[in-house]
Amino acid sequence: MTVTNLFRCITLAGLICFTSYTAIGQKIALLDTKLKAPIVYTDSVSVGQAAKGYIAVPSVDLDTLYSNLVYLKNILGKRQRSKMQSFQLLTNSTQIDVSRVPMAYGDRYLIALISKNGQVSTRMTLSNGELSNKKVAAKAAKILSYMSSNNSLFSPPKEIHPRIYNIVVISDR
Repeated sequence: MTVTNLFRCITLAGLICFTSYTAIGQKIALLDTKLKAPIVYTDSVSVGQAAKGYIAVPSVDLDTLYSNLVYLKNILGKRQRSKMQSFQLLTNSTQIDVSRVPMAYGDRYLIALISKNGQVSTRMTLSNGELSNKKVAAKAAKILSYMSSNNSLFSPPKEIHPRIYNIVVISDR
């Protein structure tokens, strides 16, 4: 075998490895909004899956989403009056919208997780403002447990410090 043929074989093998690594396949995790069914991995999201109660999260966004939920759980664990009227926690294709609901003994929150994949948008309501923060924090903890126990195809989520976007601050007048 000549050096040229050897180089061609190595180049071809490299291209095959690179193509298989970057090829589309099982990049979206479908999380059950009832947290009962295991996470399903797919390469696309259908309207039928969204109608069945799945929320679609790209696998690459799971770590950030996990960290955003940990941050929310920590906020909800403290009874406080927030200086933020509303804010968003974002990943590439998911967002958590948080809006403050003023109450006499500490704020409650409206919290929705929204994911957009292609033309399909899915939504999960974490809090509608009626439940206490303690119960919503327990729900966030349950989602975190669900995500970490159903992670057979990806490594355990790494916690990172989330960034807060689109903050509306309450003025002290």
